[in-house]
Amino acid sequence: MQNACNRHMLSSLGDGVVKKILLLFFVLLFVHSTVQAAKYDPKLEWEVIRTKNFKINYPKELAKIAQKSAHYLEDAHQKLSPELDWKPWAPTEVVLIDSTDEANGFASVLPYNWMVLYVTPPRADSALANYDDWLKLLITHEYTHILHLEAVGGFWRPFRLLLGKTISPVGSVPVWIKEGFATYKETKYSTGGRGRSTYAEMMVRTSVLENRFPKIDQIDGLQWEWPAYRGAYLYGVSFIQYLVDTYGEEKFLQFNKKVQASPLLVAMNRQAKKVYNQKTFYQLWREWKKHLEKKYQAEEKSLGKLTSFTPVLEQKRDESYSVPTLSPDGKQLAYVVESPHTFPQIRVLNLSTGKETVLRKKQAAIQLAWAPDGSALVYASLGRYKRYYRYFDLWQYDFKTAKAKRLTTGKRARDPAFHPNGKELVYIASSKGQDVLMRYSFDKKQSYKLKLPVSKPVQMFRPQWSPNGKVIALTMHSATQGWKGYLFTPKQRKLRRLSKQGGNEKGLLWSSNGKNIFFSSDLNGIA
Repeated sequence: MQNACNRHMLSSLGDGVVKKILLLFFVLLFVHSTVQAAKYDPKLEWEVIRTKNFKINYPKELAKIAQKSAHYLEDAHQKLSPELDWKPWAPTEVVLIDSTDEANGFASVLPYNWMVLYVTPPRADSALANYDDWLKLLITHEYTHILHLEAVGGFWRPFRLLLGKTISPVGSVPVWIKEGFATYKETKYSTGGRGRSTYAEMMVRTSVLENRFPKIDQIDGLQWEWPAYRGAYLYGVSFIQYLVDTYGEEKFLQFNKKVQASPLLVAMNRQAKKVYNQKTFYQLWREWKKHLEKKYQAEEKSLGKLTSFTPVLEQKRDESYSVPTLSPDGKQLAYVVESPHTFPQIRVLNLSTGKETVLRKKQAAIQLAWAPDGSALVYASLGRYKRYYRYFDLWQYDFKTAKAKRLTTGKRARDPAFHPNGKELVYIASSKGQDVLMRYSFDKKQSYKLKLPVSKPVQMFRPQWSPNGKVIALTMHSATQGWKGYLFTPKQRKLRRLSKQGGNEKGLLWSSNGKNIFFSSDLNGIA
């Protein structure tokens, strides 16, 4: 969930130059609007809901979600507007859309207040996975951006009247403030949120214990190196939470008000000193680091040191690796590689010789599945569908022919897993913010729906067949319990919880004899 706010200031320029700049600005604005309009399928039938503070635009098939969004939006306004002491001058335009399988949203105050909300919830392996109600959390985050960025005061009020929305003092603050603050609010007004996720805690804790804690000017997410863009959100919200816990939320809100009214743009530390007892953000950051060192050193004494490990593969030139998946015989490792220097790749590593083989160039995957006999890989890859959509679909790579072919088209298919007989797959399909469990037959080249005995829409993650092919282990999400492991027997349509423990349970994996299931849990706060 990202936001961009641009400011343009003209001073000491000749009339001709000013005219050329203004002409260029309007041309770019027109082109931008045209591109935005072309993002959505022209065949969609759009409808509108108008509330007191919002105009909600949505395709007809999202009517139920739009009604729910209208309630969430007004609720967010009632909570956030008084806290931030700002009320927009006009209703905020909102676009609800289900055109991608990536969870995201956008907000901007140029040329007017608008938000785009994608209804697809995050997957369990996402940094966004700690949510109760995805739509409510997303709305809280994005509307915080609107109120935060649009607000002006003091010195800037007459300039806002003259130059309009191009004046946004908060647009000059670091990304970690903008995103960290919105992430703090998403956490405050939900039972989830990245501010209380064990993923964020893990990232901060590990950097402290491994003596790799970043400096404050390294967390704006502008670098490729991990955690990349996540740093602004996760370090940002953790730092702001510390400031709130230590000095009170009113202090951070006071800092915002000073930024919105001061003519000294980018003078963040000047405003911080006025609020935080003459301390700059640099000093507060070091103070927070000392607090974390004390906290995590004590935690390490009680829980023990981090598990030691031996790298299987040495990192090469800024590469990052994901979804490592062992072959059935345990001799090969398939994985995805991403780098700022090349297109993504799917590779296989021979664990005996150390030889790497590139299977696919210019293609990434979020899940890899080996055929039981090791003859093929099936994976889910995100791609363009009918120009206006970006969906996951299943692909198969055949080791004999060294070629890949598409198994599904536009099915929004992900998380494939082979049946032990090698003749079919189980996978997850998504639509309108909810998941469906599907079965794919290689012989018939068709998919079939597997009906789960659930009364409400659920999100699912990585189903896995038992070795005897009778039971499917999978993770499912609920607003009250988070991500929990389940066992589903398709023949009897029986569904039961894997355990009665708390915590989020992910990555379920059967033992080879089918007597045990291994999984990851953050029951004690650490996955």
